[in-house]
Amino acid sequence: MNKIYTFLTIIACTLLGFTSTAQSSLLKGKIVHEDTMLPYADVQVTIPSLKTFAITNGDGEYTFSNIPTGSYEIILSADGITEKKVNIQVNESLTQLEDIVLESSNKNQNNFTIENSGASLQDGTSDDNNTENTSGQNIASVLNAARDPYLSAATFGWGQYFYKIRGYENDNSYMYLNGVPMNDLEEGGIFYNSFSGLNDVFRGRSVSLGLAPIDNTFGALGLNTNLDATASNQRKGTRLTYTLTNRSYRNRLMLTHNSGLMKSGWAYSFSVSKRWANEGQIKGTYYNAYGYFAAVEKRFKKHGFNISLIGAPVERGKNGPATDETFDLAGTHYYNPYWGYQDGKIRNSRVLKSHSPLVILTHDARLNENTQITTAISYQAGETSTSTLDWYNAADPRPDYYRYLPSYQDSIDLTNSVANQIKNDPEKYLQVNWDGLYEANYLNKKAGYNRSVYILGADVEKSKKLNAAVNLQSIVTDHITVHSGISYQTQNNHDFRRVEDLLGGDYWVNINQFAEDGIQGVTVSTKLNEDESDLTRKVGDTYGYDYNIHFNKAAWYAQGVFVYNKFDFFLGGELGYTNFYRTGNYRHGLYQNDSKGNSDATTFFTYKTKGGITYKLNGRNYIYANGSIGTRAPYIDNIFISPRTRNTMVENPRVEKISSGELGYLLRSPFIKGRLTFFATEVKNAVDIKRFYNDFGASFSNYVIQNINKRYTGLEAGLEIKMSPSLTLNLAGALTQAFYTSRATARTFNDNDAAIGSTTASDKVDTLYIKNYYVPSGPQTAFQTALNYRSKRFWFASITFNYLANNWIDFAPARRTTEGVDLLAYDSKEWHDVIDQQKLPSFYTIDLFGGKSFKVDKYIKKAGYNTYFNIQLGITNLLNNQNIKLYGFENLRVGSATSQPDWFVPKSAYALGIQYFINMNLRF
Repeated sequence: MNKIYTFLTIIACTLLGFTSTAQSSLLKGKIVHEDTMLPYADVQVTIPSLKTFAITNGDGEYTFSNIPTGSYEIILSADGITEKKVNIQVNESLTQLEDIVLESSNKNQNNFTIENSGASLQDGTSDDNNTENTSGQNIASVLNAARDPYLSAATFGWGQYFYKIRGYENDNSYMYLNGVPMNDLEEGGIFYNSFSGLNDVFRGRSVSLGLAPIDNTFGALGLNTNLDATASNQRKGTRLTYTLTNRSYRNRLMLTHNSGLMKSGWAYSFSVSKRWANEGQIKGTYYNAYGYFAAVEKRFKKHGFNISLIGAPVERGKNGPATDETFDLAGTHYYNPYWGYQDGKIRNSRVLKSHSPLVILTHDARLNENTQITTAISYQAGETSTSTLDWYNAADPRPDYYRYLPSYQDSIDLTNSVANQIKNDPEKYLQVNWDGLYEANYLNKKAGYNRSVYILGADVEKSKKLNAAVNLQSIVTDHITVHSGISYQTQNNHDFRRVEDLLGGDYWVNINQFAEDGIQGVTVSTKLNEDESDLTRKVGDTYGYDYNIHFNKAAWYAQGVFVYNKFDFFLGGELGYTNFYRTGNYRHGLYQNDSKGNSDATTFFTYKTKGGITYKLNGRNYIYANGSIGTRAPYIDNIFISPRTRNTMVENPRVEKISSGELGYLLRSPFIKGRLTFFATEVKNAVDIKRFYNDFGASFSNYVIQNINKRYTGLEAGLEIKMSPSLTLNLAGALTQAFYTSRATARTFNDNDAAIGSTTASDKVDTLYIKNYYVPSGPQTAFQTALNYRSKRFWFASITFNYLANNWIDFAPARRTTEGVDLLAYDSKEWHDVIDQQKLPSFYTIDLFGGKSFKVDKYIKKAGYNTYFNIQLGITNLLNNQNIKLYGFENLRVGSATSQPDWFVPKSAYALGIQYFINMNLRF
C-alpha cells in the first residue's frame, strides 16, 4: 500500500512539474484558559503565511502536519478571548510548543475579540499596526474557509425563504463528510435526511464559496462544505440538549458523548437524538425522526483509522402548495390539501419515510515529512418513500382538484353557491374524505367487486451507494503545495410503486387504466407487465412501475497552490467519467420491446479547469480574480424520457458547457472586515424534462426541452464593523440576475403515442420563446443588517433585519410557444396573462436572538467536572408576516387559453408566520 501511495505522490508532483525540496515538521501544542488553566477547545490556530489553520480539540490540543522548518507567526482566536499572536520556530521533525495561555477579552477593553460564531471573517493580517509592506515582508494569505457576513446571512438568514446562493440550483453545491461526497448521483443535490438531527457531531466544518481552491476536491460553482465528524475531532465531554420550537417539529432531545483523544491513541464518540411533533404548525403535518451516530478512531505515530456509523430514520406528514383560490376558500395561507379526517382523527395522505444508514472508513497517513494522504470509503443503503392516493374508475380524491372548485363549477352554476358552500365548511369540502374512500371500496365490494377503487400507494426508491476517494497533499517547496486525488462512485437505485393500504378493499389490479378502453379506437394491451398472469396486488406488493438505474462516476483532479510575498495563485484541473443505464423489471404493455432489460449505456467524458490570482496590496487589502471553464454530464432524470415506462432516451444527449468567473476585493483591518465580489456564470446546452398529465391526449406527457442556455450574474457583499469591544454591526447584500439567454427547443412525448403508432407529436419541434425569462431560483435581491452585542457577563443578543425581492415563479414552457398564444389578440390582457412571468411580492422580516452561558460547577459535587448550562432563544419573522410567498409555479396542464383561462392557474406556498426556538444544553 505504501508503494501505491508513493507512486501517487510522484504522479501528482510530476504532472505539475515539481519535486519536494522543503524540510517539514509535525507541529503540536496546547492552549489553556487563563481563568481556569484548563484545556481550551474550539480555538482557531492560524499560520497565515502557510494559508492553513487548525482547531483545538476537547483537550485543548492542536496539530499541524507538514510544516516547513522556519520561523512563523501564529494567530489564536475564539469566542470570548483576546486575539493573540505568537512567534514560533519550527526546526525539528517534531516541534512541541509550550502551553499557550489565553485571557478573556473582557479584561482589556482596548482589545477586540475575533468571533468564530459563523458570522465573522477570519483575520489574515500579519501586522495590524503596519499598513505598508516592503518587498521583503511576507503578507498573509486569505483563508478560503472563512465565513463572512454574506455567507452567514445566505445560509442562516435567507435560506429559510428559499434563497439560493448566486441563484445556482442545488446541484451546484458539494458536501463532503469525512472525505466522501454526499451529493446524490441521480439528481445532483444533497439529501439532508440521511444525516439530519445530529448537530453536535457536525460542528467541525470548513466552508468555501465559489472558485477558490479546495483541499480535497476540485469543487463546485457554489458552496463547498467539508464536514469532519471523526472521533478525535469532537470536543471532549458530554452534552445534553433540549429544544422547544414551533417549526416543522416541536421538540428535540439530543445526547452526545465524546472521549477526546486518549493517551492510548483511541477516541470514540456517539450521539443520539429525537425530533417529534404530533402536529406541526401547519394542520395535518407531523414529525417523527431519530438520529444516531457512532465513531471510533485509533491514532498511531504516522497514521490513523476512523470508522463512523450514521443514520437518521425520518417519518413526516407533508404539506403542499395550492392555488390562491383554495387559500381564499380555506381562509388561511396554510391550507394543506394532503390531510383529512378518518373516524374523527387527522390522517395525512402524503407521508415521507426515509432511512439510509451510512458507514464511512477513513485512513490518513503521513508518508513523509512533506506528504500526507487520506483514503475514505463509504457504503450507504436504504429506502425513501412518499405516499399518495391512487384510484380506478372513480372520482378524483384530491380535494383541491380543479373540477371541484368554484372557478370550474361556476362556469356551470353562476350563483356562487359552490364558493359559499365551501367557505361555510372548508374542512368538509377541502380536505381528503377518508371515510368516503373507505365507503366507496365497501360499496364496490358489496356490488360483488372485491377490488379497491381507492388505495394508498407509495413511490419508493431503494438505493445502494459505494464511494471511494484518495486525496494526497504534498508540500513541494516553502511556497508550493500540491493537492491531487481520485474518486469513484457507484450507485444502484431500485424505483417502484408499492401498495401501502387497500383502504378496506381486498386487492388492487395492476393495469394501465388509461389504455384500458382503447386509445382512439385502437385495441392495446392494458398490462403494465406483460410477463405476469396474476394482476392482483396486496399490501406490500409492487405495482405501476418497476425499474433500476445504475450509475458509475469517476474523477481525477490535481491542483497547485503557490504562495509568495505579494501574489498568491493556483491552477487546477479535473477529468471526469460518468456512465449510467436503466434496467426495466416490467415488460410494459405499450412498449414491449423497449421496456424490460438493460438499456444502452450512456457515457460522458468531462473536463474542468480553473485558476486564480490574489494580489496582496498589504496586510489588510486584497484583490482576487478566479475563473473556470469545463463541462458537466447531464443527470439521468433528464436523459430517459419516461423511465417508468421504457428505455427511450433523448436524442443526441450532450454535456453542459459551463464557464464562470469572479472578481473580488477583501478588507481585513482591526475594526472593519469586508468582501465585495462580482461573479458571472454561463451554462449552455442544458436539458430538462417536465412530466405532467395531458388532458387532450388522456395520457401522461414528457416535455423534453433542449438547448437551454442560462446566465447567472451579480454582486455579493459582506461587511463586519467592530463598533466597540462588545458591539458589532454586520451588513450583507446580494444583487443577482439569473435568466435564460436564448430560445430553447422542445418536443412532446405522450406515453400513449406508441400504442396508436403515431410519431407526429414527438417529431414536431417547438421553439420556446424564453429568452430573458428569469430562472426560478428564489429571491434574487437580498439584504441584511444585524446588530450583535456580546456582554462581558457571558450573554449575547442580536437583532436582524432582512429584505428579499425579485423572486420569480417557474413558468410552463408550452405557454411560451406560437401555439400557446395563437388564439389570443396580441398585446391584449389575455395575451399577457399567458406569457408574462409572474413575480412574487417582496418582503422584509425582523429576527431576534439571544443567549447566556452559566458555569454550574458549584452544583456538581463530583470532582473533576466542569459543567456549563447554555440557553439560546430565537424569534424569526417577529412581525408575524403571513403573506410571504416562498415559491410558485405554473400548472403544466395548459388547457385551452380561450375557453379555460383560469382552470390551471399557478400554485404557491407561504412561509410560516412568527417562529421561535428555545435551546438549552448542559455540557460537562
